[in-house]
Amino acid sequence: MVNAGPIDVPSCVAYGNGLFRGIADSPQNVTVQARDRFQNLAINDADVNGNHTIFYMRISGKNVDTTVPLVWVSNGYYKGVYALSQTGFYMLSIQSQGKHIYGSPFHATIGAGTLFKFILFVCVFDMELYPVIQHEGNNVA
Repeated sequence: MVNAGPIDVPSCVAYGNGLFRGIADSPQNVTVQARDRFQNLAINDADVNGNHTIFYMRISGKNVDTTVPLVWVSNGYYKGVYALSQTGFYMLSIQSQGKHIYGSPFHATIGAGTLFKFILFVCVFDMELYPVIQHEGNNVA
C-alpha cells in the first residue's frame, strides 16, 4: 500500500460535464481528484504544511465573474456545483493556493435546454393494442 503525500495542486485533475458543457438554469457538477506529486489519490485535504487545501472554481464570461468553493467529500474528492442562467461561452478556472490544477482553465459552452413532451396514444387494430408516440419539442431560450 502506498501512502499518499501532501496535495500537489498542479497534479490534481477534474472531471464532470460542467467542465465543458451544460444547460442554462441547470446544475452543473464538477469533481476534483486531489493527488500528490506522484499522482497518488490524496487521503486527506492537507498540503505540505499540514494546512487544509481549499479549491475554488472561478467562472467568468457573459456578464458573470463569480467564485464557487469546492467541498471536500472524502478520500481525495472535492465537489462543486454551479448553474448559469445565460447561454454562452464561459471560462472555468480551478485553483488552490494560487495554482491551477491540471488542464485549468477549462472552456464551457452553456446551451439552451430542450423541452420535450411525449404523448402516448393507444390504437386498436384488429383487437391488438399498438402504442403510438407523438413527440413535440421546442427550444427554451
